[in-house]
Amino acid sequence: MNPLDNNSKVTHAALEAAAIANGRTCLASAMEYGFVGPIDISTEAFHPELLPVARFVRAARESGAREYADVLLYLVQSTDPGEAQDLLRSKIADVAEAPHYRPEALQASAAVVYQHYAFKRRQHLLWRLNKANDEGEPIDEILRQLGEVEAGGDGRKHPKPFEFFQADHLDGTSEVMDFVEGLLTEGGASVIYGPSNCGKSFWIVDLGASVASGTDFRDELEVEQGAVVYVALEGASGARNRISALKQAGRLKPGAPFFLIFEAVSLLEAGHADRLAETITKISEEAGLKVRLVILDTMARAMAGGDENSGQDMTAAVKSIDAIRSSTGAHVAIVHHCGKDEARGARGHSSLRAAVDTEIEVSRSLGESVSTVRVTKQRDLQVGSAMPFSLEV
Repeated sequence: MNPLDNNSKVTHAALEAAAIANGRTCLASAMEYGFVGPIDISTEAFHPELLPVARFVRAARESGAREYADVLLYLVQSTDPGEAQDLLRSKIADVAEAPHYRPEALQASAAVVYQHYAFKRRQHLLWRLNKANDEGEPIDEILRQLGEVEAGGDGRKHPKPFEFFQADHLDGTSEVMDFVEGLLTEGGASVIYGPSNCGKSFWIVDLGASVASGTDFRDELEVEQGAVVYVALEGASGARNRISALKQAGRLKPGAPFFLIFEAVSLLEAGHADRLAETITKISEEAGLKVRLVILDTMARAMAGGDENSGQDMTAAVKSIDAIRSSTGAHVAIVHHCGKDEARGARGHSSLRAAVDTEIEVSRSLGESVSTVRVTKQRDLQVGSAMPFSLEV
C-alpha cells in the first residue's frame, strides 16, 4: 500500500470522527429544540454508531417529548426493561452530554454529517458497481444513484421552489384589507407599546372584544367580526379580570369567539410558533370563524430567556411572528414596553419596528387619568388621529 493510500485512510478516519462528533451535537440539540432547520437531518444520514439514538430521539420528539428528561421517560414507557433498554439509555445519555446549540447555529455541523453520509454512500455504490460488473448484473440504476452522489446528492431534503409571476401577468393594484377600519390590516403585525400601567393591555383587549363581538370600536371604527386569541403571558388573574369586566360592561357579548391561552408561549423556542399556529387553526375550526386577531401580551414574556436588544434574538422572534401570520392569516398584535427614555419609542432592537405594519403608542402623563393612543407608524394605511381613553373600575 503506497503513502497516498495511507493519507486517504487518515482523511477518511478524520471525516468519520468529525461526523460522529458533529452528529452528537446535532442530536443533543434536537432533544432540546426538535428536528428543525439545519438539523432536520434524515435519520439514515447519521453515523451507524448514532443511528439507534437518532431514530429513537426522532420518535420521542414526534410523540411530544420536549427535552432530555422527556426522551428518557418515553424510553421507559415504550421499551421493555432489559439489556436493550439499558444500552439505548446509555447511548442517549452519552449523546445528551454533547454541547447543544440553537438549530440555526448548526449549519456547519449538519454539513459534516451529510458529507460523511455522501462519502459512505459513494463507497457502497462503487462496491455494488464492481460486484455488478463481475456478475454481469444491470448497472443503470447504480450509475444513476452514483451520478446523484457525484453531483452533490448527499441525502438532504431539497426545498420546493417559491411561486413566481412575470410582471406582465400582474394587473391593477392590490388593495390592503383592514379589519379594524383604518387601524389594523388582515394578516399584518402590530406593536402596542407604552410604559407600565398606562392601560395598553386594557386597550388592545377592549379592541379584541369589539372584533370578537362584531361591534364598532369606540362607536367610530367599523370592525369585521372574527375570532380573537389572547395569549396572556403576563398575569393570568389580571387577564381574567379584564375579560370579566368587559363582559359585565356588555362590551364582550355572550358566546363571542374570544379565546385565551395561559400557557407559556415562546417566540424563540423551536416548535412554539408551529404549535401556536396549529392552536389558532383549531380555534378557528371550533369557532366556525376565521381568527382575525392574535394578541401576545407581552413581548418580554414571549422572549423569556432572550435579549430584546440583540439583533439575533429579535430577528428570530420576528421570524416566529411572520410564521404565525403566514400560516394562519391572522393579525398578530404584540403588547410591548417602552424604554427608560419614552421619547425613543418601544424598547429593544429596531428590527421589530421595521418588521411590523402598525406601531401604536399608549401614554399617560403622571397624575392624569386619561391615556392617549397614537399611531406612530402605518405601512399601508393613513395615520389616524389620537384616541384618548380612561379606565373605569
